[in-house]
Amino acid sequence: MSSPYSNLTFLAGPEALTTVVNNDGLRPDQIEAMPGAAGGPKWLILNRFDQVIFGEWFKDRKTPVDLIGSSSGAWRFMAAAQADPLAALARLEEIYSGYCISGEPTPRRIRDDAVEMIDFIMGENGAAEILNNPTIRLHVMTVRSTAFTSGEGKLGLGLPSAVAALANAVSRKSLNLFFRRALFSDPRVKTPFSWVNDLPITRIPLTENNLKPAVVASGSIPIITEGARNIPDAPPGVYRDGGVSDYHFDMPLLASKSDGLVFYPHYIDRIIPGWLDKALKWRKVSPQTLNRMILLTPSKEFVANLPGGRIPERQDFINMEDGDRVRWWRRILSETDRLGDELRDVIAKNAWAEVLKPFP
Repeated sequence: MSSPYSNLTFLAGPEALTTVVNNDGLRPDQIEAMPGAAGGPKWLILNRFDQVIFGEWFKDRKTPVDLIGSSSGAWRFMAAAQADPLAALARLEEIYSGYCISGEPTPRRIRDDAVEMIDFIMGENGAAEILNNPTIRLHVMTVRSTAFTSGEGKLGLGLPSAVAALANAVSRKSLNLFFRRALFSDPRVKTPFSWVNDLPITRIPLTENNLKPAVVASGSIPIITEGARNIPDAPPGVYRDGGVSDYHFDMPLLASKSDGLVFYPHYIDRIIPGWLDKALKWRKVSPQTLNRMILLTPSKEFVANLPGGRIPERQDFINMEDGDRVRWWRRILSETDRLGDELRDVIAKNAWAEVLKPFP
C-alpha cells in the first residue's frame, strides 16, 4: 500500500525515532532546535514548510526553540522569527523569487541589493520583533575572514579560497586558517551551541544594530558578493557566508543532556558539512548529528515531477533569462503547495510514527 504522503520524505535518527514512537507522536515543544541550510535559491522549495511550521504548528508553543541558519537559511529564519511570520515569509518569497539585477552584477552591487531586500523583508520593526520574540531565538552563522581571505573579487579572494579548498580536503579543521566561525546569537541564550568542537567558534550577541548586517554577511558568497566589514557590536573584520563552514550544519545542536529533538526541513535527504565539502564524497556526516534529528524533505518523486525536474539553484541567475527564471521559480512555488498540505495533514493526524523512516 502506497503512502498518502508521497510528496514528502521523513527520516529520523535512532533516538529521535524512539522518542516519537514512545511518546505517541511529536509535539512542537519537543523540538528544541532547527537548522536552516545554505544553498541559495534551493530554499524556495521549503517556503511552504516554513509557513505551516511557523504560521500554524508553532503558533501557540510556549517553550523556546533555537533557529540556526546560514546564508539563505538565515534569511528564512530572519523572516520566521518576526511577529507575523506568514507576512514576513510572504515578503521574502515575493522579493527573492522576483529579483532581477539591473546593470553589471558586480560583487558590490549584489551586496547592496541584498541590503535592500533584507530591509524590505524586515521592515521598520523586524529587528526588535526578532529579539523580543518570546519563543523563537535566532542564531545567524557567518565566517570571519583571516588575513589570507580578507580581500575581494577573483584577484583578492580567488587564490586564497582555492588554497582553502585544498587544505579543507586534507582536514576540515584547516579551514580555520582561512575562515573562522562567527555566530551572531540571541543574547538570551547564554551558551549557544557551546558543544561545537570541530571548528572554533566566536559568539557575538545579536543586537538591533547588527542583526541586518549579520544576515547580509551570512549570505555574502565569497567572490560573488562583497563581505560585510566591521559589523556593529562585533570584532572588526570581514564577515562572509556562513555556508563556508556550515553548509548543512554537521554539528550536535542539542546539549549533551537534552531530551529534545532537532527538526530539519531540508531540500535534499543528506547533510554536507561545509560548502567546500560538496565534492568530497568521503566526508560523511557524524552519527551524533543525526541521532536526535528528524529530517523533512521533498521526495525524489516530487522533485522529478516538477517543471524541469529539479529545484531552483544559484546558476539559474546566470543560465536563464530573468523573465523565464522568475516565471519558472513561481511555477515551482505553486507546486510546493502540495508539500505544505501534506505536512499540515501529518501534523493534524499526528502521523509521525507512521511516516518516519530511519536514516539509511
